[in-house]
Parts: sequence; C-alpha cells; structure tokens
Amino acid sequence: MVAVDRSAGIPTDLVVAANVAGAAEGTEWLYGQGFKRVACITGPRHVTTARQRRAGWAEATHAHGPLNEDYLLWSDYHAAGGHAAMLRLLGLETPPDAAFVANNLMAMGAIGALRESGLQPPEFGLAVFGDLPFVPWERYAVHVVPLQAREIGAHAARLLLDRINGEVGSPRKIIIDSSGRPSDEHVDAGRAALVGQIESLAQPPPACSPRVRSQTGLLPD
Repeated sequence: MVAVDRSAGIPTDLVVAANVAGAAEGTEWLYGQGFKRVACITGPRHVTTARQRRAGWAEATHAHGPLNEDYLLWSDYHAAGGHAAMLRLLGLETPPDAAFVANNLMAMGAIGALRESGLQPPEFGLAVFGDLPFVPWERYAVHVVPLQAREIGAHAARLLLDRINGEVGSPRKIIIDSSGRPSDEHVDAGRAALVGQIESLAQPPPACSPRVRSQTGLLPD
C-alpha cells in the first residue's frame, strides 16, 4: 500500500495491491493442482493487508468446502514466523497438504520448516503473495502471485504529480492486480475513511512477551 499525501500530511489517495483477489488466485491455484486441504499463513491481525489476504484465502476455500479455522494462522510477516506457523500446521492431527502464504519472507521460513519435516513442494503445495529478488522460486516449485511493486510505485508517483499540478477532486484509490493492470476508484467514503485505513496500519501489535515471540514467531489470537 502506498499513500499519497495531498495536504498537511493527511493521506488522501491510495495505491494498493489487489490483496483479496491475489490471495484468492493463489489459493485457487493450489486447489487446481489437486490439493484438498489448503491452509493460510498470513500476517498480523491488525494489519490491513493480512486481513485482506486472509479474506481471499477464505473466499477461494469456501468454493471447495467448509472453512477449517485450524488451517488459519496469523503470524508476523517474517521468516521466523512462517517457519513456526508451518511447523504448527504440520503438527495438526490432520495437517494441510498445501498452504497459501501471505508474503515472501514467511514463505522462505515455511519452506525451511517443510524441508526439516521431510517435505517440499510440489509434494506439499505452496503459493505465495509476492516474490523475492534473485530468489528462483521455480527451484522450490512454488506458485507466486506477483505483488507488482514497481507498478504500485509508478502509479503513486503519477497521483502525486497530478495533485502537485493542481488536480482536485475526491480521493482516488488505484488497485493493481497481479498482472499489473490498474483499476481507478473514486472513494466515496471520503478522506476520513482513508485516514482510518492508513491509521489501522500504525496500531501496535497485540501484547506478546519476548519469550513467546522468540520461541514461536507467531502472534497470539
């Protein structure tokens, strides 16, 4: 997500990835490969992108059967969190046979946990939102939903230049899908809703002791 400041440091325009659609795309790919029990490792519950990517996973999963909440883990968007989350999933009585991972760093941790457990893609299905530069995901047989960070930044720059050049009007929200295509929305809810959306990202994470964080990498429910 990129916010474009128009006045007094208040964000008015947004450029975002298609988080719900991208997560649904990655999850649906796993079902399309024949996997039946697709889990989700997403970021902190208080982060908008984590909730949206969880929603995309849930949307795709509902199309294939009931949602198993045991297969949903909220983590921390870091490699250690992905590692701990995957180990927890593999320890379930009926573990998943695939997982959608909501960011690239957690996916790297998840791959490490799979290898430690004697598994690896494509035996265990893995789809991830966003790639890492210089990391050959095909080596790990991982399906990547591109984040299109370059396009997000380019559209944010164009919005800012438009405002600098005197463009007025209601706040705009541009959503960039996994292919890099934009859709331009005028946000009817206005500035207050956009400010609230940005502020939600700045809220502190749920209380969690250093000992719990260091041992699990997971956030409490």
